[in-house]
Amino acid sequence: MGPDPSDLRLYRFRLRLFVAAGIALGSGRFSPVARAGSTGGSSSDSSTGDASSSDGTTEASTSSDGGSSDGGSSDGTSEGGTAADGGSSSSGVTSVPGTEGTGGGTSTGPEDSGELPCGGCYGRPYVVEQRACVAEVSDDPTWSDAAPLEGLDRLAPEQRAALAAFWTEAGLSEHSSVAGFHRFALDLLAHGAPAELVARAQRAAVQELEHARACFGLATAYAGRAVGPGRIPLGPGAPIAASLVELAVWTVHEGCVGETVAAWLADEIHAHATDPTVRATMAKIAAEEAEHAALSWSTVRWAIAVGGATVARAVEESFASARVDPRLPSRAECVAHGLMRSDAVVATMRRAFEEVVQPCARRLVA
Repeated sequence: MGPDPSDLRLYRFRLRLFVAAGIALGSGRFSPVARAGSTGGSSSDSSTGDASSSDGTTEASTSSDGGSSDGGSSDGTSEGGTAADGGSSSSGVTSVPGTEGTGGGTSTGPEDSGELPCGGCYGRPYVVEQRACVAEVSDDPTWSDAAPLEGLDRLAPEQRAALAAFWTEAGLSEHSSVAGFHRFALDLLAHGAPAELVARAQRAAVQELEHARACFGLATAYAGRAVGPGRIPLGPGAPIAASLVELAVWTVHEGCVGETVAAWLADEIHAHATDPTVRATMAKIAAEEAEHAALSWSTVRWAIAVGGATVARAVEESFASARVDPRLPSRAECVAHGLMRSDAVVATMRRAFEEVVQPCARRLVA
């Protein structure tokens, strides 16, 4: 019997983030001149799917079923694709569970241990004082991409209602993430980050908009009526990180933990879905959210290189305080259309934290 496909996908996903964090290949971290745009650090050949590790071994890059690759970036990382069917993998849950329900407004997570709410299943939400800003639900059809689905008439009413709620929640999270990545780009600009990191943050914001429209399209199909976001309560001003330490800490919790865990969850949803439209949607979301997770690890690597021991110490403490302890409501299962059982979601998130985030964090701060 061959290896479990899920194990192989997780291994490749972990390798990709090791590369982004600069700890799998070459000399590791950014050189001191990286702030000026140096390409010091590690690299991999994503076109061949192989990467040579620092111990002389060769490891496969992240892709399955023909997943795409994004080429090398100027910060010395490689962006191999991560999802199946040539698409992407999703991101978005942080070190704590997503908010429950789709009522809009702001959602609050635990105030201790550096935990942050994520506002839904995917994305990097716009967070203010540990509150994820999430829009109200509206009937705006401009946010809904058409989503032809197979077998809608074979779904029970309660299944359609559960699916409509699930994809609405995902859409609201992705919608919040459009603002979240614009704010992240401002953080990077404020602290003199390399141009490539800023460019990747801006690209991520555009991708999150596309993800939001795709999720609202699915919600509209299952609900049988237009579903979209209303106004989002962002507050009077963007909360820009006051220091490089604060930027690194936020990035650990929102990105290295949250987006990494959510990207793997999206990849699992894609792997088990059978509806063609849902699979295509999740393939794209998953790979691009994995790019966003890789951006977070690259950012922390840069921050440590520039900020030295002070930033490294804060990063280590942030990883030590992070945890994944989802408290999800019980809901109807419809795996074919992307809705996994709550206990399966929890198990998937914890596995990603234990087998991807923690090993990568240990190597990064070693």
